[in-house]
Amino acid sequence: MGKFAVFVIGPAGTGKTTFCATMQEHLSSLKKESILMNLDPAAITAAANIDIRHHWPLEEIMNEYSMGPNGGLIKCVEMMVSEANWLESSISGYGDEFMFVDCPGQIELYMHSDVMQKIIGTFAQNDYSICVVFLLDSQFLQDSSKFLAGILNSLSAMLQLELPHVNIITKMDLLGDISDEDYDNLQKFFYPDTNLLKSSERENMKELDIAISALIENFNLVEFCPLNITDRNSIEDVLVYINNVLQNDDLDVSGPDYIDFDKT
Repeated sequence: MGKFAVFVIGPAGTGKTTFCATMQEHLSSLKKESILMNLDPAAITAAANIDIRHHWPLEEIMNEYSMGPNGGLIKCVEMMVSEANWLESSISGYGDEFMFVDCPGQIELYMHSDVMQKIIGTFAQNDYSICVVFLLDSQFLQDSSKFLAGILNSLSAMLQLELPHVNIITKMDLLGDISDEDYDNLQKFFYPDTNLLKSSERENMKELDIAISALIENFNLVEFCPLNITDRNSIEDVLVYINNVLQNDDLDVSGPDYIDFDKT
C-alpha cells in the first residue's frame, strides 16, 4: 500500500486531535492499521504512538529557558527537529499504515519558522507520501471576515509547506438540524466566492475584503470539505478526499454518499 502521512494543522480549538481520533477509529473499523504522532507539546489528551511530550515536556522546557507557553512550545518543536536521529528512527520503523500527525495550532510554526518543512523533509526522505489537512471550525462560518482570515491562514500554510492540501470544515454536527435552504447557503463557504463579503458589516474594510476574496476565487486555490464526526458517510467522504489527494488506490474507504469534490 505504501507509507502515508497526513499532517493535521489549523488554529487552536478546531478539533485536530478529535479529527485524528475519528479517522483512526474509522480505519480500525475497516481493519486498517493507523499510527498517531503527536507534535503538540501542550496537548493534554490522547495517547500517541510517537509523542513529543515524552522527550521534550513543555513545562520543563518553559522553566529551563524562562519562556511562556507559546515560546516554550515552539522551543520544544525546534529541539525535536535538532535531534534528527530521534525523528527518523521514530518514523522509519512503520510500514504500510496511515500516520496522522497532530500538529500544534501556533501559526508561527508555519509563517516564521522552517521547522515544519524540516519535519516534512524527514518524512519524505523515508518514502512517505504526504498531504496536509487544514481544519477550520464551523463557527468561522458565522462571520464572513473571520472565515476569510481562516482561508488566508490556509493559503499561508499551502505556500510554506508546498504539499497537497485538503481543507476541512469541522464540527458541522454542532450546527444542528438545518434546512435544505440553509445547507445550500453553506455550500457558498465550501467554495468561497466574493458574494460572501458583499454584506460585510465592516464597512471600512469591505473593499479590501472583497479584493482579497476575488484573488482567492480567481486562482481557485481553496475548497472546503464539511465534516460531521457523528455521520459515518461524512467521515468516509473526508477519507475519500484525502485518499484521492494521496493517490492511494489500495484503500477503499468510500461510502454510498460519496461526494465528487472535483465538480464545482
